[in-house]
Amino acid sequence: MRWLTPEQHKVYMFILECFEKRNTPPTIQEIADSTGTTKDLAHRRVKALEKKNYIERQGHGETRNIRILVNN
Repeated sequence: MRWLTPEQHKVYMFILECFEKRNTPPTIQEIADSTGTTKDLAHRRVKALEKKNYIERQGHGETRNIRILVNN
């Protein structure tokens, strides 16, 4: 398992929180809003989490397509 940067960890924890509270993954826009970043930067961090095998994205171009692979 690869380590996460502090920014990636913040995004990952927000994703986990969404699953716990709403039982649904967040959108990229919700991630950007919660972390105080742009939508583009949030998307890059989500892609990094996917590359590091913390999450999986099902279907391209769909919203709320994140699935957790590692649950800390």
